[in-house]
Amino acid sequence: MSHYLKVSVGIGLVVFVAAMVFLFTVDSPSPYIGAGIVAFLIFELAFYHYFSKGRDHSQGPKL
Repeated sequence: MSHYLKVSVGIGLVVFVAAMVFLFTVDSPSPYIGAGIVAFLIFELAFYHYFSKGRDHSQGPKL
């Protein structure tokens, strides 16, 4: 498993737990689905961010 994937999955899990706590606190009708959607979106953003940062670093400086 690459470093980018490990970090992104970790961020996704933390966001999932935080969203679950928040959605249970506000008494949401479907906290599991809401937390899953929020965690998936944040996971995708984190993975794209770390993947593009690594790709830019390996290609060298831009001119």
